[in-house]
Amino acid sequence: MDYQSNATSVRSLISRRIQVAFVAGLLLGIMLGWLFSGVVSAVMRFGLLVVLLIPLILALLFWWRVRRTSANEPTVITWNSLGSTRNLDDLFGPTTQRPVDPDEIVIELEELKRDRRS
Repeated sequence: MDYQSNATSVRSLISRRIQVAFVAGLLLGIMLGWLFSGVVSAVMRFGLLVVLLIPLILALLFWWRVRRTSANEPTVITWNSLGSTRNLDDLFGPTTQRPVDPDEIVIELEELKRDRRS
């Protein structure tokens, strides 16, 4: 069996310079990929860490805010808030302020002192 060589093969159509440039580019790409694999790995690890830490940070913030406002805090009532008359059935309605008499405050304070002593 006699095979004739094909004179128009693919290798004969591509010039020698293109072949060398392809191999050099392939080697350069492999080397750069190997060198920067640490950078890519670090970026991936940092991204994974951020994705895992965000829910933890949000949970800690929520816990800190809930813990900071405890139910044992005293309610502060000022004389000014006691001097206003408000219809409790209509909390969103306008409030009507009655004039506060300083003598009335003193009388109420004296009554509170008497109640506390007894």
